[in-house]
Amino acid sequence: MTAPIHDTAQLDARGGILALRRWPDTGKPPLLFVHATGMCASVYRQFLTPLSDQYEITAPDMRGHGLTNLPADPSSLRSWHVYAEDLEQYLLSQPQPEEGWRLMGHSMGAATSLLVAARGKIKVSRLVLIEPVIIPDWTRLIAMSPLQPILRNWFPIARQAAQRRANWPDRQTALATYGRKGFFSSWAPGVLEDYLEDGLKQGTESMTLSCTPAWESATFAAQGQNVWRAFDKVLQNGLTQVHVFIAEHASTVMASSRVRLEKRQIGTTFLPGASHLVPMEQPESLAALAAEQLA
Repeated sequence: MTAPIHDTAQLDARGGILALRRWPDTGKPPLLFVHATGMCASVYRQFLTPLSDQYEITAPDMRGHGLTNLPADPSSLRSWHVYAEDLEQYLLSQPQPEEGWRLMGHSMGAATSLLVAARGKIKVSRLVLIEPVIIPDWTRLIAMSPLQPILRNWFPIARQAAQRRANWPDRQTALATYGRKGFFSSWAPGVLEDYLEDGLKQGTESMTLSCTPAWESATFAAQGQNVWRAFDKVLQNGLTQVHVFIAEHASTVMASSRVRLEKRQIGTTFLPGASHLVPMEQPESLAALAAEQLA
């Protein structure tokens, strides 16, 4: 297995630098992985490293997350299309694999990968979506209206994100604080440490969250993307290798969405006992399942 390294890509037209975690191995098929809201590429080390036996993996820190320094103004965020456009520019700047790119993501990263594939400028051979965020249509309409700020107060997850503590005197204090929270209790050993590696950065006087509470909250509320239209465009583009992983607990893929996926003949795998954060809970077993869909 290949060890990950830090790298960067200059995206001048997007306003800055995209930070990358790469598992370099030239000659293997390229795989791009996209993280969830509030996370960063480093938290997926245990999930992605087993896949480096088969793929050359790139995992970017998205705008406003991790070590990336692209502009991140919370007041301007209405949808996840800005993330898709960042990824598209990065992918277009790279050598294009003849077979096409394998795209995979978790939560927001899954939906963003779907949006990239739907735009049709990047040739995609496989699309693997782990717990993609699929919201009701009425939520999307509100997100694109002048009432959008209401979502930041109405969505519990957006409201809670806005209230997160952002600063610690040092990394160990942050680790101890997070380690006492039930939210992280189901994570596999070492994954929390992986998250804090790039999820915290050195501020002027203390360690601070790389993804600010305001940006994380804005991302949760920025639900203006039309996921079902994106699914349809992907299928119209001729991509048949699309697969969705669905967790048993706290899933962002509701029963009604599963019916709509089935009608589109999109393959799904149900993950008993897993939650929405399955890559953090069961990184190695999920990697084995993902490998089957990426092949």
